[in-house]
Amino acid sequence: MDTKLKNRRKLGLFLAAVTILGAAFFMIYNYHTIYRKAVSEAQKTYTTSLSDREYLESFLEFSYVLYNQEISSKTGEAKMSQEEIRDAAEVWMEDYEALYPYLDYRIEDGSGAVLGRSTANTGKGLADDSFKEYAFGMVLGLMLVSPILPNAYSVANPDSGISAIMAFGKIPIVGCQGSVLTAIITALIGAKLEKKLRKIMPNALDLIMTPFVVMLVTFLIVILCVGPVMHVVELKLVSIVEALVHLPFGIGGFIIGATYPLLVITGLHHTYTMIETSLLANTGFNPVITLCAMYGFANVGTCLAFFVKSKNTTVRQTSIGAMLSQLFGISEPVLFGIQLRYNLKPLIIMLFTSGLGAASLSLLNIQSNSYGLAVIPSYLMYIYEGRQFLWYLVISICSVVLCFVLTYLFGVPEEAILPEEGMDDGSVLEMEANGEMADEENREHKETMDGNKIIAPVSGKVIPMEEVADPTFAGKVLGDGFAIVPEDSVIKSPINGTVELMYETGHAVGLSTDHGKEILIHIGIDTVAMNGDGFHIIAKTGQNVKCGDPLVEVDFEKIRKAGKSDSVIVIVTSGEKVETRKVEKVKSGISEVAEIA
Repeated sequence: MDTKLKNRRKLGLFLAAVTILGAAFFMIYNYHTIYRKAVSEAQKTYTTSLSDREYLESFLEFSYVLYNQEISSKTGEAKMSQEEIRDAAEVWMEDYEALYPYLDYRIEDGSGAVLGRSTANTGKGLADDSFKEYAFGMVLGLMLVSPILPNAYSVANPDSGISAIMAFGKIPIVGCQGSVLTAIITALIGAKLEKKLRKIMPNALDLIMTPFVVMLVTFLIVILCVGPVMHVVELKLVSIVEALVHLPFGIGGFIIGATYPLLVITGLHHTYTMIETSLLANTGFNPVITLCAMYGFANVGTCLAFFVKSKNTTVRQTSIGAMLSQLFGISEPVLFGIQLRYNLKPLIIMLFTSGLGAASLSLLNIQSNSYGLAVIPSYLMYIYEGRQFLWYLVISICSVVLCFVLTYLFGVPEEAILPEEGMDDGSVLEMEANGEMADEENREHKETMDGNKIIAPVSGKVIPMEEVADPTFAGKVLGDGFAIVPEDSVIKSPINGTVELMYETGHAVGLSTDHGKEILIHIGIDTVAMNGDGFHIIAKTGQNVKCGDPLVEVDFEKIRKAGKSDSVIVIVTSGEKVETRKVEKVKSGISEVAEIA
């Protein structure tokens, strides 16, 4: 039988199998969702007047308000007890249908808005939709690397004997192994297509047809259009790198060594596997991994510089943890936890050092006889010859030392050097995170503090609640309070009490005082959308805290760059009035800002 005909049949069978399996998977998955949606429609007569998505999202975000809002039945009968409200919230997290008896009550706030049983249905629907989007990505990813398709690495190796399947005689069809660009474009196409289909697809067909059409159309576009184009682009990248390896005077080595860390950040470094496989197959040596490896040693120098120079416990802990992982080849903690976090100077120094080390190795003609090892384990790739091992050892140590010196002198920013504000030593932060105090006088002050006083959770400028750039807060819908424009990075407890709820994203903290008052600290506006990026949680739900104990460390610069307000809002959600003192500048954990009336 003709080879082209065989390839076409294989491609046809593959597409048919993918279509059938995809449809079956989502039909089975969506069965229970269809049933629950039918139940929701049947219950519409019991829902309340408000179904606005914006208010619903606010309600979901502040769901713990159930603990302290006044709740009464529709007929004005007895209110729910505090214990019943807590039970309702716990049940909600497990099974929204079991909450129906509780949500027959009305939940009223200062604006008179009302939510009812529809909250549970819609909240569950939002969770279901979120899961389906993840499912789209997982299934599409598996389809693109299916073993039925020719493996991209094998196709790239001329000695493998495996070639691409030619669709329509012209379009090369291969798997997308190691193709990060293809994965990114697939996600973009799938997400855009799903949003459009959700708007136009009838409700009766949405749960089955939208996933099916999204996966089928996205897969066909990617496998027939995007994949082949990206395959060509990545092969060109391979050719460019191979050409750079052989440039004289170490020029190519410097370029590869300096740019490889940037490829790691974007995930494109996986394409180098093709080059390394080809070089090992044809020559028995792999100079590419040698040139790329110096950035790992430079990262070690960065971590050491931050550890030695910083007096901030959090920074020092991050540095030593990132260095230990880097010593065995895991570089992401250094890249994202240090170099991209602090004004990019550490990153630029590391790129220069990595390039210089790679250029030196290129000039000395150092090359490994294997691949896949980094930093400490990488020395095993050069023991085949004494000269290779010795020079690799010397250059790697020089890279660590040079990056350490340059970073120590020019790359560690002031914000990473100084201890936490209000502390004499960075180690106090760790002690405070465990509920301990280094200063006995401070401890006594905390323990005897008036239970109605609210201390500044962050240093900065106090502004009235009415000036907060959000109608929900400015209108005191959730309760009375105040806001602070922050000037430091650590959010501290403003009261003695308990952490009732620490959101996983770190953007909000619910507290209760020892006297039963409920307080919410909301960090920034609409920062829940950042999904925890820029927030480092220190305290935990259920932890007892004293005034001034650290709760969350925040990168406010990242919040501002995201175009969001960085105001730290303090709200008394248990309904009491708040008397804010006439102060402008306050110091976290020390200055008294307000008193609960």
